[in-house]
Amino acid sequence: MLTIFQSPRDAFAAGIAIGGSRLHRMIPYDENFQILTLPTTSEGKAKVQSGSGVKINSIYYWSNSFRDPQIENTSGLAL
Repeated sequence: MLTIFQSPRDAFAAGIAIGGSRLHRMIPYDENFQILTLPTTSEGKAKVQSGSGVKINSIYYWSNSFRDPQIENTSGLAL
């Protein structure tokens, strides 16, 4: 039974016991999910700034592939 005097973990466990695990409703945390939930810019494009990465919504994102001279200082889709 769910009550106000239980931890979130206990409430979750009780909900699973009552309603089942509903595997068909689970969303896998995989590369596809990560890509689909990445932030984007208002224009849909971002520039790879050398040494800093890509700035989206005032946050810099970095990948070692940005070091590639063919990718540095280029603009591309920020899906």
